[in-house]
Amino acid sequence: MFFKHPVTSIDLSECYIKILSFSGWFQKKIKTIGQIKLPDNSIVEGRIENKKNVVLSLRKLAETMQIKKGKRSALGIPVGEADIKIITLKSKNKEDLNTEITERSEEIWGESLTTKAFSYHLLPLKDPKEKRQALLVTTPETLVEEKIALVKAAQFKVGLIDLNSFALYNMVDSNYSFSKGLNIILNIEYRSSQIVYVSEGDFSGEDKILFGEENYFKNVIEHLNIQHEKTKNIITSSLKYKNLLYTKYKEIIHSTHSLFLTQVSSKIEEYLASEKNIKKHTRVSDFYLTGDGCNHESYANTIQKKFESKIQIINPLKNYQAPKEQEKKIFTERNSFSIASGLASRGFYYIK
Repeated sequence: MFFKHPVTSIDLSECYIKILSFSGWFQKKIKTIGQIKLPDNSIVEGRIENKKNVVLSLRKLAETMQIKKGKRSALGIPVGEADIKIITLKSKNKEDLNTEITERSEEIWGESLTTKAFSYHLLPLKDPKEKRQALLVTTPETLVEEKIALVKAAQFKVGLIDLNSFALYNMVDSNYSFSKGLNIILNIEYRSSQIVYVSEGDFSGEDKILFGEENYFKNVIEHLNIQHEKTKNIITSSLKYKNLLYTKYKEIIHSTHSLFLTQVSSKIEEYLASEKNIKKHTRVSDFYLTGDGCNHESYANTIQKKFESKIQIINPLKNYQAPKEQEKKIFTERNSFSIASGLASRGFYYIK
């Protein structure tokens, strides 16, 4: 499904709702961006625990952004909520491919397939001699229905539902270009981080770790006994300017990075040893860092020292035109809208 119509992308994360509103059919332009903090425990590990809070917050943000009721929207399913398989097919013509995919899917998921939302995508053939591969995706149908009901209750229409991991892939593919070998997109959010594997330019898997920017704040609060609302400004300032406060808690930051790196490394090692690693990669060639926490310089330094890979801190809105009156706001908040950007990138028409 290609999404070339004007669209509003909605990213429902655990702590924030983020909306990215566009105009234009082919060359999309940003109309406005906005985010609102959810009341505590509204969404926990991707599960919606308080529907009323989510609906009211989403409607409030839409009204603040002056988004009309009934706006067509794109919505994401969190990383970890889908079961993704990559299979190699024997068939060549379209009719036989469809039949084989149906049969193979029933073999994998059995009767449970009837209770799931199912989709597939044929991976492009880069060599005519290669066998065709397909990406199979299932997610609980109740989860999809719940997300649609929430967004409709907030008076949006739903035009597209995609996986957040696919949205991250589309975001990088639309604004940059993947290199040869194994690439990793690392989206560092507030309470968790998502890992997307890209093998020779093709989506190859996803992972999630329960470690995000919040870990910084908790460690600093615990060790330095400073107020939470002041923590972010202090950390950002210290990392940017390497001032005296940096030396006061740099050991805490380094220990936090060590915990982060241990979890990321463990997931990557699992991928390299798994069947998902079809191309038998032995190392990561490139990392693409994005998300709320990616601007901390020491994250990039820590990853580079460990993996000896090329690191890019990317701009999710790089190829979108922005209104002049919002340029400063968009530049400041751009890394928070990685998933929202990718949700709008389905069929994104652009000139490299």
